[in-house]
Amino acid sequence: MANKTRETANLVSSTGISTLGAEFDFLNGPVQIGTAISTGTASQPLQVTGGAYVSGSVGVGTTNPGATLNVVPTSTSIAGLFSGTTSSDMVRITQLGSGNALLVEDSANPDATPFVVRGDGRVGIGTTIPRQLLGIHTTQGYIACEVSSSPTTISASSGLNSVELFANSDSNEQGLLCTGNRSLALLTNGGSSKSMFITSSGNVGISTTNPTVRLEIANNGTALIDGGDTTYGVTTGITLGLGNTTRDRAGAIKLACTKDGNFGLIQATTYNFHLDAVGFGNSSEPGGLFLNFYKGDYVSFGGANSTEVGRFWKAGKLSVGTASTTGLTNTKILISNGNLQVNSGYGIDFSDTANSSGTMTSELLDDYEEGTWTPEFRISDVTTGITGTYYGWYTKIGRLVQFWGSVILTNKGSNVGSVKIFNLPFSPVDTTGYTHPTAPVVFWNKAVATDFNIIVVGPDHFQFRSSASTTDTNLIGTDLNNSTAFSFCGTYHAAT
Repeated sequence: MANKTRETANLVSSTGISTLGAEFDFLNGPVQIGTAISTGTASQPLQVTGGAYVSGSVGVGTTNPGATLNVVPTSTSIAGLFSGTTSSDMVRITQLGSGNALLVEDSANPDATPFVVRGDGRVGIGTTIPRQLLGIHTTQGYIACEVSSSPTTISASSGLNSVELFANSDSNEQGLLCTGNRSLALLTNGGSSKSMFITSSGNVGISTTNPTVRLEIANNGTALIDGGDTTYGVTTGITLGLGNTTRDRAGAIKLACTKDGNFGLIQATTYNFHLDAVGFGNSSEPGGLFLNFYKGDYVSFGGANSTEVGRFWKAGKLSVGTASTTGLTNTKILISNGNLQVNSGYGIDFSDTANSSGTMTSELLDDYEEGTWTPEFRISDVTTGITGTYYGWYTKIGRLVQFWGSVILTNKGSNVGSVKIFNLPFSPVDTTGYTHPTAPVVFWNKAVATDFNIIVVGPDHFQFRSSASTTDTNLIGTDLNNSTAFSFCGTYHAAT
């Protein structure tokens, strides 16, 4: 047979005729190979019966096939269609080498984010190196499973048990669903740590796999959150237990409502006391705070390292700096190993006390002070020629000043006028008259025998006056010797 034959009639090639190396160009078909009976149509000019062997590449829709089988469809046709009824696999791909069994690209080879099925059975979406049976890589920020029906689930199963990630548009619910009587665990550290556990009964455990209450937290001990009870009038609420799982053991704190309508109840229990703080927003006491004791006599409060620094007692008494009851018999507030400090401008207000029959101007005790002062000794309002040693002490309670002093002269000088003491510890009320009589002054080695009292005169000094005769007499320089010494004390009303 010639290498190339052009025929205008049908050609039947029977079994056994070799066409190796031959080219056939038939202008009119069909051509049947392996059969003499045509079952094709006019649009199917080639019919092969019994199988065919092609040693080279086959191109469908292309004259330059780039693979063993290269199919290039038209812009509106399907490249490959498998349709039929079979009890076996519709399509089977067997990869015996190291390459992928299937790779789907959406751009020219190579595609950086293809769909691959590797020979070992792993599937990669957006990646060619899936690390698990299914590996998904996306740069869009999310992975979506969208189904028109509801609910939509993604399930991971082991035997008859599975966990499902679901979304239900009908009930507006989304979450995790466990099938079977199993717990849901959240694992960390590569699966070696069960950080959170939800049991089939609904109990939640953090750092524990066996929570016995609604929420149990374990970390160097145990903590719990439990439902309310009817103990001490509590009808609803939760219990926070720190260090144990027993509702009424040490460290339990309850947030609850009481039968009388109080809410925001904080109830702390230990072996020694039981404390309720109620009335946060109570209708009769809005914003109020009440401490109710059901067990024991006191509540302790502490400082650094949980050291007890005081107690609030059931009888309404407060001890600070001590845990002892000594001294509390007739005392409401007892302070030990410390002071009660009041900032400047403030004090103790006695406005709730009954007024006297006089005119009250203030009921605020705002100062207490003790100290020393140096009296300034003058004769005729000067210190010229006067020498000696001077001492002074004072105590101030509110505006009442009590003072003490001593003058020991070594030279009285030559002045003969009135003797006065200046440099008072506090300025007195300026009455511009003789006020504030005090105890007699004790003199040693005085030139006259007359006794003198202290009379404050003006806002900045006091002087000595005698009322032994019908006419008051001031102490003057000639009444003293160069070695006169005297002590004095008295009180006056400070200006502030």
